[in-house]
Amino acid sequence: MGNVEYKPLVVATGGILVETGYGSRVWLSLECLRGAEAVTPGHRSGLLTFESLRNFLGKKRKAVMAERADLAGARLIVMPLLPKKLPLSDMLNRYWCALIIRWLVKRGGFTHVHAHSHSAGIAAVTGAGQLCDIVWDVHGDDIAERLDDGRLKTGSAKHCRALRYEKELWMNAAKRIVVSSALGEMLNTRHSVGKSSFLVPCVLNLPGLSGEQQEVSRRDVRIRLGWNSDDVVALYVGSSSEWQHVDYMLDVVEQLMVRNPRVKFLCITGDKECFVEKIGVREWSPASYHVVILPHSEVVNYGVAGDIGLLFREDNDTNRVASPTKFGEYLGMGVPVAVSTVIRDFSGLVQKYKVGIPCDPSESVSQTADAIDSFVGGNVDGIRMRQGCRQVAQRELGIDGAIATYREVYDS
Repeated sequence: MGNVEYKPLVVATGGILVETGYGSRVWLSLECLRGAEAVTPGHRSGLLTFESLRNFLGKKRKAVMAERADLAGARLIVMPLLPKKLPLSDMLNRYWCALIIRWLVKRGGFTHVHAHSHSAGIAAVTGAGQLCDIVWDVHGDDIAERLDDGRLKTGSAKHCRALRYEKELWMNAAKRIVVSSALGEMLNTRHSVGKSSFLVPCVLNLPGLSGEQQEVSRRDVRIRLGWNSDDVVALYVGSSSEWQHVDYMLDVVEQLMVRNPRVKFLCITGDKECFVEKIGVREWSPASYHVVILPHSEVVNYGVAGDIGLLFREDNDTNRVASPTKFGEYLGMGVPVAVSTVIRDFSGLVQKYKVGIPCDPSESVSQTADAIDSFVGGNVDGIRMRQGCRQVAQRELGIDGAIATYREVYDS
């Protein structure tokens, strides 16, 4: 990195002390900083996270995460946030976060603030925009998400303020990292500017299992589940949240079962009761599905049993710029993906490398089932397909590519 001194402070707003997709990206950024040698020897990066009072008071969890940060070459700093139900909590938390960031930058000599998400980025620009470079790591369209779930109302003062803050951040950050090319394009269009950004999708530090080991695990899991080697296993990993398009997905699986009695459904989720209830209404044969809860570290070893991963999304502003970690997880397990075309970057990868099938969310359940059935039926060399999926995951979504981009971010 030349003769320039680097000591970045990574900033997050929640999700670090518990397992979340947001938190996974934050932890990954520490690995990328270390891999890119973006921390000058003799210095340590910092990981500042603002957590809810409940998480903040959990001493045991903080101790575990502090050790994890230390292994990544960083010092963990945990600060509390005011409860969202309090009046003016958004504004007060913004200035509280900004004050802490400013104090740490001045006191700790940090040269960059690497801010994850909108709230962390806005606080960083407010508190330290004049003191050091701000690297804004944009995870998605925060404003669209808040409009979708009712936290914002179109045209309200709060909505206008959110747009103003976002533009300020997009314009004033020294470097911008986006999870999808569609997200960078959207932000430039929304704010009528042409700012450059670096692309780091939701990548993975892929498991160390070899292809041969995954094939052994695939066979063993199927035996454990009572399924045969020639059964067709539709795999879903995720929650029962409405935005996951779960009911549509289950309808598609049911149609696949009608077409082919060898189709099985494997669901790895933390919402077991919800899925069991939904499947119960459909009256599927108990031998045709399994719903399991697993620790995250075990998901890969189980998911390798799949033949097609399911990743469906509705066509809306949030999903058009998304980068679901699940996509890379499926490919890393050697499982091709049926992915909604609305997730533009990943449906493009599927088309380019033939590692799945893009599915138009406007199509009927029957049309989607037909397309998946045709794809699975045409996949005569399963081992070769699984090898291809793992190779694409490594090349396009592995940590090595992210490290190379981080090196460019911090050396440019």
